Amino acid sequence: MIISADALRLYRAYPRLPPEIGGMERHIAQLTAAQRAQGVDVVNIFNAGEPDGPAQQVLPKRNLNTIKPGVLRDFLFYAAARGTLQPVRDNRFTVLHVHGDWSAFLASRFLAGRLRPVVSVASIHGTAQRSAAFYRTALAAHDLLFATGYGDAHRLAGWTGKPVHHLPSAPLDLFFEPPSRNAPQTDVIAIGNLLPNKRNDLLIACALRRPHLQFSIYGEGPERKSIETAIAASGCSNVRLFGRVDPHQVAAALQAARLFVNLSGNEGTPTAALEAMACGLPVVLTPSNDYGWLVREGINGYVTRGWDIEEILQKIDLCLADEERRRIMAAANREVAREHRWSAKAAFVTGKIIEAIEKAIR
Repeated sequence: MIISADALRLYRAYPRLPPEIGGMERHIAQLTAAQRAQGVDVVNIFNAGEPDGPAQQVLPKRNLNTIKPGVLRDFLFYAAARGTLQPVRDNRFTVLHVHGDWSAFLASRFLAGRLRPVVSVASIHGTAQRSAAFYRTALAAHDLLFATGYGDAHRLAGWTGKPVHHLPSAPLDLFFEPPSRNAPQTDVIAIGNLLPNKRNDLLIACALRRPHLQFSIYGEGPERKSIETAIAASGCSNVRLFGRVDPHQVAAALQAARLFVNLSGNEGTPTAALEAMACGLPVVLTPSNDYGWLVREGINGYVTRGWDIEEILQKIDLCLADEERRRIMAAANREVAREHRWSAKAAFVTGKIIEAIEKAIR
């Protein structure tokens, strides 16, 4: 039996969709759009945001993002989804694809009992921060596993005894095009939600040590006030905060920069790094995950050994000291980024789902 993409009805579950901010939200939206373009019937199950296509909203009068801890939020979301969703029964194969971390994977069993999917899929975003036992239990009912972090994919495979496929996000096509807008010139750029994990304190420390360089931070979040306070208190005059801007402005900002840095404490694969590579920037990353598959030392950027300021500055200096070498690194990154497009990632995910269905119905 040959199964095509249009034979699938995929219920994709995560509480937030754009314009709610976050890399995971963008990942879900772009993967959904690319799979729909292939013919997959994707139904988003969500709580907050604005779906672009078939969707079912759960508890629309309550933003679940305000509920802490995340474990409670996940169990409430999936329990409510079970009571809300009216699954369609026809000749399509039902697939449940859950995004998040261990508590979402565990709580999604409520919804799986309602949908009775042929295949259940789990995508872990960020890093696996609980013990092996947590993930073995949480992922026991899932047939197909993806992870945005390369190191996490290998770690989870060892913990669960199941294959785990590496699935980082991808740049939008516009990041491969010439900029459509102008942006302020800068030397070093960082992009991401302003959260403690992003370690913007390290970026400010770098800026203080390199007053001849201009640093720019694009993004919004709860750490904005503390970052502004730190900049003012240190007397740092070469860091600018630009807030949250649309993707076209992000692309223009990257095109106007010389180097991209991401100094996160822990992360899967930062989408902004791939966007920067598509725009032709060398990258300097801290080891918040395994980036050996993405960055070749001295060829297209650097991954530091840790979060030491002196080492980070050394890598920044190596990228910016020789403009011809920087251009060569930039060209290498454009080639690397071309391997990561949403159309290819969606085809990969859909293909793996079809393989899992074929195995399940034999």
